[in-house]
Amino acid sequence: MQRAPFDFVEEQIQHEDKTWNFRKIIGHRRDLGPRDKPQIQIEWESGEITFEPITEFYKDEPWLLSEYAQEKGLIEDWERRCPRLKL
Repeated sequence: MQRAPFDFVEEQIQHEDKTWNFRKIIGHRRDLGPRDKPQIQIEWESGEITFEPITEFYKDEPWLLSEYAQEKGLIEDWERRCPRLKL
């Protein structure tokens, strides 16, 4: 039996504050200007893909963000752009 896409979304768990869990970090913005803050590209459980500021993601998932930054060689740049973060 084939299921409609909306059935899948309805089965996903949405938090009381209307937010979703994320599946994974799938990328980051590479075209940053000198004063731009870094953003990561997130795939959410709902299937949506968005760019989110690393400062917001860091609040909930500092270890995962640090791991991603380490793998991509971004720690020095991101810490320079966002000095409060300790990656």
